Amino acid sequence: MSRTMMSTMVVAFLFAVGCGGGGSAQLEVKTGDDAPPPPATAAPAEAAPADVGEAHFKGDHLEIDHQILFDTDSDHIKEDQSQKVLGDLVTLLKAHPEIVHLSIEGHTDTRGSAEHNQDLSERRAKAVAQYLNNHGLPNVKIDAKGHGNTKPLCTEDSDACHDKNRRVEFLVVKD
Repeated sequence: MSRTMMSTMVVAFLFAVGCGGGGSAQLEVKTGDDAPPPPATAAPAEAAPADVGEAHFKGDHLEIDHQILFDTDSDHIKEDQSQKVLGDLVTLLKAHPEIVHLSIEGHTDTRGSAEHNQDLSERRAKAVAQYLNNHGLPNVKIDAKGHGNTKPLCTEDSDACHDKNRRVEFLVVKD
């Protein structure tokens, strides 16, 4: 028995006798394997992931690795080809309940009239907003905007540039 334990037992006995306990003092000493575990500390809250598959949370916006694809000249989402990126986007948004307001912005290439492209970009942004709402994000306020061909990422007249300009962007709105 350790010196500290023996001292504790003697003090307890003397305390019991000195307080008029008279007959006996009982002291339970637990050591080694008998000792209770230390009090549990709360595990730190796990931080929400910044990346889920093809969707990434980057401060004031969300980025996706692959474009959401639509039928040609339509607002119909090609779900078979866009399902992975859309699913990852939904999962990322669910992991970040602090995102309560999102702006979805549609863009087109320069082919077609400005009026047609504006309408198409608005309808595509609304289609993505509807997809997100239909897949479990009713508490996120979503604004859908179209910019037509007014905010191109590149200006060359090439298929690669047209593909790059046809996009949907996701901005986190700070209320």
